[in-house]
Amino acid sequence: MRYALCVMRFFMTKNKIILTICLASLFGLFAGVVGALIAKVYIFNEIPYLEPINLSSDNYSRSNLIIRGAKKVIVSQDIKVEEIINSTYNSIVGIFKKNADNYYQLNNEIESGLIITSDGWIIAKALPENSKNEDFIIITRSNEIYNIDKIIKDKMTSFDFIHVQGVKDFSVKSFSDIQEIKNGQLVMTASWKNENYLTSIAGRLNNSKLVKSSDSFSDELVLTNNFNETKDLILFNLNGQIVGLRDKNNIIRPITHFQSAIQSLLKNQKIQRPILGVYYINLSDIISKDIQYKKGAMIRKNNLGISIIKNSPADSAGLREGDIITTINNTELNKNNNLTYIIQNYSAEDSVTIEYLRNNEKKKIEVKLGAY
Repeated sequence: MRYALCVMRFFMTKNKIILTICLASLFGLFAGVVGALIAKVYIFNEIPYLEPINLSSDNYSRSNLIIRGAKKVIVSQDIKVEEIINSTYNSIVGIFKKNADNYYQLNNEIESGLIITSDGWIIAKALPENSKNEDFIIITRSNEIYNIDKIIKDKMTSFDFIHVQGVKDFSVKSFSDIQEIKNGQLVMTASWKNENYLTSIAGRLNNSKLVKSSDSFSDELVLTNNFNETKDLILFNLNGQIVGLRDKNNIIRPITHFQSAIQSLLKNQKIQRPILGVYYINLSDIISKDIQYKKGAMIRKNNLGISIIKNSPADSAGLREGDIITTINNTELNKNNNLTYIIQNYSAEDSVTIEYLRNNEKKKIEVKLGAY
């Protein structure tokens, strides 16, 4: 009898222990779920739950990378860079000095060229001043050799526009808009020699001159790395768009510097850039107690004492020193849209409507842009 009672007590005690363990586990699980929900709602609400973190979203950075785990970051970046290299590979050509034997070593190019139209227009750093079409040939990535039938020089940028014969299907990449070029943005360098580097935009640098021209650019792109060892440098963003080109003075020009020249080239078979003919201060770039307006282009004398070029469209339209241009065709002038970029987005001889302030009075005029 005593033995039976001992057995019963043993099993009752064991059941209590098991019950206690089960209850503790249940409460622990419940607390964990509640804690996770609180963390998700109040602490980590910006992080996608059970999803990859997309670093191209506005909440993170401009990098077009998706992180699915810390160990995969470098792998993902390498894959993205490889995609860009492959997508831009065929849009770059080599420019070679023509030889009588008609054979070429592919690493002996004199310049890299960037294809800008499918029918054979290429842009490259300026060839020697007295260069003739028959002095050079173009070689593509598929090792096809093309003769040059046109070389047109762009004096503003020190680049040449080169055309080759008999082409209809060259590979072309789109241009990045100047507003899409951001500090810290990842970009990739490319050249005929496949010198590919991943770097980033450190900023857009304007020259130190306070007074600028409506008819020439004064800004350049600065990279976080200095690629002096790379003779030619073409910049692409991680969408495969063209961002900029380095000129013979090692200045990296945004691709938008070439847009009006390209438009003119395709339309007229020659380069004509638009002219307004004013010198100005971008009010978004300065702080002054004497000027109540914080944006716009105030016409001002340059270091040579010229504010409006004689017989220019601005002169003919009656603009004066001290006028503040506020809009061009309803596009507001501000920190992101200065007068030069707006004017240079048009073609020579286009007509534009200019709104401006004179002695605090709003005025409006129609101006036909000149050409040079």
